[in-house]
Amino acid sequence: QKTPYRVKNRAAAKRSREKTKQSEINLTAKERQLSQDRLHLYACITTLRNEVLSLRTQILEHGGCNCEMIQGYITRTANDVSVGG
Repeated sequence: QKTPYRVKNRAAAKRSREKTKQSEINLTAKERQLSQDRLHLYACITTLRNEVLSLRTQILEHGGCNCEMIQGYITRTANDVSVGG
């Protein structure tokens, strides 16, 4: 005959195992979601870098224009490159 203590202990152990298993399932799902988020963010980074490159190219194509803003940008960028490199 099982003592009430052993019955309670067995039930508590079962609950603990179930809780651990559920925590593992939750962590696996969270890891999967974070991996998907990371891939999405890397895709966004690539898209934004390409957009920046395209915009810089467009600005340089207008280097002959007399627009003060474009000329100022080109001058600042050239200074940054010469100082930084």
